[in-house]
Amino acid sequence: MKNRLLQTIIIVVLLAGTIWVVWDHFLNHTPPVVVGRSAPDFELMLMDGGTITLKELRNRPVLINFWATYCPSCIDEMPAIESVYQAYRDQGFIVVGINTGESMAAIQGYVRRTGVTYPIALDPDAKAQKAYKVYDLPRSVFIDADGNVAVDHIGEMNAPMVENFLIQTIARRNAAKIE
Repeated sequence: MKNRLLQTIIIVVLLAGTIWVVWDHFLNHTPPVVVGRSAPDFELMLMDGGTITLKELRNRPVLINFWATYCPSCIDEMPAIESVYQAYRDQGFIVVGINTGESMAAIQGYVRRTGVTYPIALDPDAKAQKAYKVYDLPRSVFIDADGNVAVDHIGEMNAPMVENFLIQTIARRNAAKIE
């Protein structure tokens, strides 16, 4: 009797898991972030109290970096992102670090320790995370000045990678203008 009940429970759990996977990956109609297509807009609160939207950053190359305090690779790459931001910000480059679901108190110490000066946005309801289909951290999306995704990178970056992706982002827009 116990074996039959256990088998039934296992089958129900497996069936529920299968239904969830099918729904999440095939029937959920949120399109993925696609290189060359328009990046999803967002409106988020900034750590310093203001708000930011992607729309207001048009005509500038943008790096959106999804991160969390519990992600060692996220914290490790922040100084590299900061160094490229400092080198190119006078040329219009903007970085927005998006932290999902963590409190202001939790992230302030990490931001201070890493020396980051680029804007940090809070995504408490995970709206931006869902719009960009962020499942792994760190996740970096480079957006060209026209608002199109130029590079979508999952994983830690060092400064040469960030700079190379920025150059690709600028080149992609310039190539599109020539065509």
